Amino acid sequence: MKTLNQIKYLLINFFESHGQINSTRYEDNFDLNAERKLKYPVSNIEYLESNVSGKQSTHSYKIVLADLVDQNIKGHEDDIQSNMLQIAEDFFMGAILYRF
Repeated sequence: MKTLNQIKYLLINFFESHGQINSTRYEDNFDLNAERKLKYPVSNIEYLESNVSGKQSTHSYKIVLADLVDQNIKGHEDDIQSNMLQIAEDFFMGAILYRF
């Protein structure tokens, strides 16, 4: 069983090493929204809670993948959404392979 700190560093390392992510944060959304020096696309990992039932622990996180939209480029929103979904798919495949 991994500790919260081990899980935190696994998640941070995954997103920091992903070729499409430029900034990775580990904070709540309020602090993320206050951050002015983000380099997009960005991933934010927010710890929510942990539950213990018998010998099993469940840890909940919210992961936000975000990029900025350029209103001057037609169809840019679709590209961004496609890229963010690809990163999410990479994360889920990594979670399966590395058992986050």
